[in-house]
Amino acid sequence: MPYEPKKFAALRILQILQEKSSEAYPLTQSEISEILRNKYGIELERKAISNYIQLLEDAEYDIERTSKGVYLISNVFEKSEIRILIDSILCSRYLNSHHSKDLIQKLVKFGGFGYRSHVKHIYSINEWEKTENQAVLLNIDIIDEAIERNSQILIKYGKYNLKNELVSRYSQKVSPYLMLLHNQKYYLMGYNNYHKKMTFLRIDKMIKVDILDEPLTPYKDINGGKDIDYKDLSVSRPYMFADKSCDIKIRCDEKYYDQIVDWFGFESFIEKKDNNMIEVTIKSSPEAFVYWALQYGDICEVVSPESVRNAIIEKIKEVNKNYNI
Repeated sequence: MPYEPKKFAALRILQILQEKSSEAYPLTQSEISEILRNKYGIELERKAISNYIQLLEDAEYDIERTSKGVYLISNVFEKSEIRILIDSILCSRYLNSHHSKDLIQKLVKFGGFGYRSHVKHIYSINEWEKTENQAVLLNIDIIDEAIERNSQILIKYGKYNLKNELVSRYSQKVSPYLMLLHNQKYYLMGYNNYHKKMTFLRIDKMIKVDILDEPLTPYKDINGGKDIDYKDLSVSRPYMFADKSCDIKIRCDEKYYDQIVDWFGFESFIEKKDNNMIEVTIKSSPEAFVYWALQYGDICEVVSPESVRNAIIEKIKEVNKNYNI
């Protein structure tokens, strides 16, 4: 049986209340005493347990005392918040099954006693589509440290072969600026000093990341003295292309406007036309928008700029060739 000093008693009682108590399952002092003895080897009288519970209440932990026992009213997260976090982990394709299960098990503990039975997904984690790259979380830590140190990084980048194995493709030196989640994938936004251009790289495709003893190129130096435009990153790039955003005007039936909002937000200029038709001006990466327009080409037409319209026409011609049209 493990043995711990009594100075850990308050912490262990708090953990017991977090993991095993709820409004439906309050714990008596006798039950707490038994768990302390069997799990931690701590022997306490009922009065001592009551004093420790009072100490936790004095420290502003929300503990309810009832005739049936005591329970922790609130945890760090509400149950609905835990559910959202767990579902986010499950949908995150950049996390492998092992890391996902480990994170979910940590979150479940915040739900209190009995919460695990409400989280069925944890038992089917291997059925979700996940990366097999074991280095993802380590790479995130390394990139985060490099950003804090204002240092460049060397990335060994990979691609999947026909056996679904991530194999080395190339290495590149990058000035890292920001990590962001987009379309259920984690990206690094950085500047390729060799090619002199911005780039977005999938973190789950990074085989290895090393911090270099070279200062990064400040973002303002390549962006006219401006800071990172977070709104531009979040709503003007349906796909992660690094070209500069511009105004794009599209024509569609007004009943499809909500789909435009889903992708590009509410920052748009709307002109009413005849027969329920509208023209909407949004800001987007031109390269990314070409692919978006192919997806929604049956309901939207690009009006301007001409360069984007022509790029879509050329793509449609290439698609037609593949289908002998």
